[in-house]
Amino acid sequence: MNTKEVRQTIVCGETKSGVALGRAKLLVTGCVIGLLGLAAAAPYLAAQGFPECYSVFHSVCHQIGERCFYIGEKPMALCVRCTGIYAGIAVGAWLYAPHKKQRRRWLLGLLAACAVLGIDVSAEAMGLYHNFKAWRFITGLFFGAALSPFLTSALAEQLCRSKSHEASYNGS
Repeated sequence: MNTKEVRQTIVCGETKSGVALGRAKLLVTGCVIGLLGLAAAAPYLAAQGFPECYSVFHSVCHQIGERCFYIGEKPMALCVRCTGIYAGIAVGAWLYAPHKKQRRRWLLGLLAACAVLGIDVSAEAMGLYHNFKAWRFITGLFFGAALSPFLTSALAEQLCRSKSHEASYNGS
């Protein structure tokens, strides 16, 4: 057993870490699907007099209309790439299965996704192509899926720690 495995066993125990991972996967997937639903509902909600949905997402997305999916005749509250990133996080979190030996692969996947995303942004900035929505969505999806194992495992670890701290405070 390496140091990380020993620490994981001490902090959570094998059963608790599995439960924490399951909860983390559910939380990440559920929250991201909820955010995507809210972004997709923004055109409808704005038409009903609630334009604040766009404001909620404005801090994380540029919301340039020509770079967004449209619902009816209004743009979503997230651009195509951000939609792909969030969708990738949801899919990746749900499919994530932790394997100690795959940590390096996950990191390489994240670096590759960052490189592809950087090339996409650079190529568009250099004028090699303009606003290819499908490619933006795919690069976002790839990046989100590559990022999700790190988010999910970090959340699982926090859930595990909070449960062990809660148990120590309650005398369990």
